[in-house]
Amino acid sequence: MGKAMTGYPLEIRVIDIMGRGVYPLGLKVGDCFASDKELAQACHWAAHVLLPFTTALRFGGQVPWEDEPDLARVCCLDITTRWSLRQDGSNPMKAETPGVSEKVFEI
Repeated sequence: MGKAMTGYPLEIRVIDIMGRGVYPLGLKVGDCFASDKELAQACHWAAHVLLPFTTALRFGGQVPWEDEPDLARVCCLDITTRWSLRQDGSNPMKAETPGVSEKVFEI
C-alpha cells in the first residue's frame, strides 16, 4: 500500500457573526477547530461550505484572492458567519504508511 498524506495542520476559526450576532448552534466569535472533522461535530453546514478551502490549504494550495498564501476567509451559507482558515505551512504532518485495517485518508 502507498503512503497517505495527512497534509498541513489547520486552524479553523469563527471571526465574525454578523446580524444579531447569534449562531444557531451556539458557536461564538473566536471558537477554533483543528480539523474539518472536529468542525463537523459542531456544525455540518459550516464543514460542508469550508471543505474545498480546508482541502486546498491542507495540501499546500492557496486561495488566489487572499493576500496571504496560507489564509482563506469564507462566509457560511447563512451569510452571517465568517470563518478564517489558516495553514501552518511550517510544519506539515508526516505521511504514514497505513496497515490493512487502518484508514488511508481521513478528513
